[in-house]
Amino acid sequence: MRCWLISHDRVGLGSLRRQLAIAAALEELAPSARVLLTTCLNAAWHFPVPSNCEILDLPSPPEDPARAVRLLEIARTFRPDAMVVDKHPFGGGGELAAPIEAVKQAGGRVILGLRDILDDRESVREKWLSSNIQQRIARYYDRILIYGSASIFDAVEEYHFSVSLRERTRFCGYVVNRIPSAPALAVSGWSDQSAPLVIACAGGGADGMQLLQTFIQATQDAAWHGSIVTGPLLDEPGYQILLRMASSHGVSCCRFNPHLASLFPKARALVCMGGYNTLLEAIASHVPVICVPRTQPRSEQFLRASLFERLKLLRMITQDKLTSGRLGAALNDLLRAPGRLVPAGGNPLLSFDGAKHAARHILDIEWPGF
Repeated sequence: MRCWLISHDRVGLGSLRRQLAIAAALEELAPSARVLLTTCLNAAWHFPVPSNCEILDLPSPPEDPARAVRLLEIARTFRPDAMVVDKHPFGGGGELAAPIEAVKQAGGRVILGLRDILDDRESVREKWLSSNIQQRIARYYDRILIYGSASIFDAVEEYHFSVSLRERTRFCGYVVNRIPSAPALAVSGWSDQSAPLVIACAGGGADGMQLLQTFIQATQDAAWHGSIVTGPLLDEPGYQILLRMASSHGVSCCRFNPHLASLFPKARALVCMGGYNTLLEAIASHVPVICVPRTQPRSEQFLRASLFERLKLLRMITQDKLTSGRLGAALNDLLRAPGRLVPAGGNPLLSFDGAKHAARHILDIEWPGF
């Protein structure tokens, strides 16, 4: 079987990391399967890549005609049995329309993978209605996989899926990148015998400056050791600013750690934004979380954090209320009474086997009854 995974985000690592998790699950369930992952993020090479998976870089941005040409060429030469597109059904600039058509004409199946929350219902419905998205998805896509739980957020109802889309939609549970066997990078200036470790991270890092600066300021006179991971997409001037701030406050600073989740079990708390992958990996690792979700350009992080806060899986501070004093107080309170949050294993609505369930659905399409 040949499976083509497409991740076409330029900002953030969520799409890429979900596809890598699914590639790893495909390797486990179907070792003979050949997987091709296309992405425009150089960071892909820093993550563990399954042995049966090849990575191809895409020209960027989506509007670049070279990208559409390259994708169509891949569709015709690789001839996938299954094409799995993450989040954007027809690409960031419509560049997937022709490749999807080519895959369908060659007898391949096309699958759309969606994270649990896309945006608020009005925004999604308006966007889909204006561009006739539901009808186009129904025409070209054989299956829709939602990486979440309908009991927590029912995207089918929220976004008013048509009857034809409902029939081909499956909820997989949450896709979580499993902790690799390779050891995580050491935290500079900290050991298991020293002060409690508190980590702050901002996903890819493109929009995490405010959070990380506030966290560094919150470490003033703290009884815990602060460590920040800026993210590989933070620009160099921003990284240098954070590096100087961290040094003056005795905070560890790392630009990128592909095995960051393996540090979570060692941390007493995590401060992060509301990105899909970071939140789910943290919750699955049972580390107490303070989440500061972004609200622009879309509200999906805020919606996810709000739902998880109601389930007592994390504490949330909105960006408009974020101050070093408020963050420091929340961390001190969390470190004193971590039991106020519910362990992930204690919530029956949570399933972290989304990658394996997604892989099974992909294989089911090619081999019924797998």
